[in-house]
Amino acid sequence: MATLRSITLPMYGGLALGSLVALALVVESLRSGDELLRIYLLVGAAIGWLVGILAVPLNDDEQNRFGQFAKIIAGFLTGYLFSKIDPVVIWFVTPPDGGQFPIFDPTIQKRALFSFAGFLVSLIMIFNARSYWSLKASSATPKPAPRKPGAVS
Repeated sequence: MATLRSITLPMYGGLALGSLVALALVVESLRSGDELLRIYLLVGAAIGWLVGILAVPLNDDEQNRFGQFAKIIAGFLTGYLFSKIDPVVIWFVTPPDGGQFPIFDPTIQKRALFSFAGFLVSLIMIFNARSYWSLKASSATPKPAPRKPGAVS
């Protein structure tokens, strides 16, 4: 673990700011009364958490495993998911009879923004934690010089 001396003000600032933004998102999603908004927020945060973990492997073992996961995810995204995204895009840009485009619906916009915000907040916080607060941080901090025998401290 990172020692208290190696933790800097920007690290605490990033954690505090991320926590405040996450708290604001949760409070607003609870106040809105939109249950789907909470689900979109949680899904976005979960995906951000996963991407944050995959982005910062802590050791060589994780790097090897994450490389395999990246290949599997890339295969899934390019193969299956992109073949299924066409109906979703068509739905977003096709206006219903006498109505507005779904992409301009304020409820859909709010859900999309909350999902994206949850993704970004969790991604940044996990990235920050794994980059600076993890075992990597303690190995990067300078160790005190060894004392010479007979030296007075």
